[in-house]
Amino acid sequence: MMNVKRFPVSLNSVRLCIRPHQRGDEILLTEAITDSFDLLHEWMDWAATPQTLDKTKAYIEYSIKCWSEEFPRELPLLIFNTSQTQLLGAIAFNAIDWKIPSFEIGYWVNTHYSSQGFITEAVNILTQYAFSTWQAKRLEIRCDTENKKSAAIPERLGFQLEAHFKNHRVQPKSKKLSGTLIFVRYDTKGLPKL
Repeated sequence: MMNVKRFPVSLNSVRLCIRPHQRGDEILLTEAITDSFDLLHEWMDWAATPQTLDKTKAYIEYSIKCWSEEFPRELPLLIFNTSQTQLLGAIAFNAIDWKIPSFEIGYWVNTHYSSQGFITEAVNILTQYAFSTWQAKRLEIRCDTENKKSAAIPERLGFQLEAHFKNHRVQPKSKKLSGTLIFVRYDTKGLPKL
């Protein structure tokens, strides 16, 4: 079994610092969610209503609790620039099954920083970490069939489309019935170098 407590303080690249939530992140996180609300509300169930500072504080406490568990089901992270002055988005290992081990990666971008490759880079970092450190056997990314920007990320990183579930979800904003795409990877072959 892997040990989550061995996770480094942060995962870093030339442009990014990816780390667990900390008390004190609530203002930057609330601002990022608020600024990105229109886009998040379109695709994310958790963004059904506008974000408040209290909701953010509660989520940060939940995130800290996840990181303290021996075998958590999810591990939320924030994506910052290297000086940690700009919150670029969020990313997480979700639906974790430590017996396999398998992980789902979920993400969103602060709209002020979209289309700059930050999420693709962050997904690449987490993908390489999961396979090299936790010996992942399966990594998946799920998104709405109509969320073309989200689907472009796993495609860009060589994930394979494994499934297309029709009539599988209701879009939070439009309440329209939609489908889910599931992209998978079983190793790091062909991933861009960090």
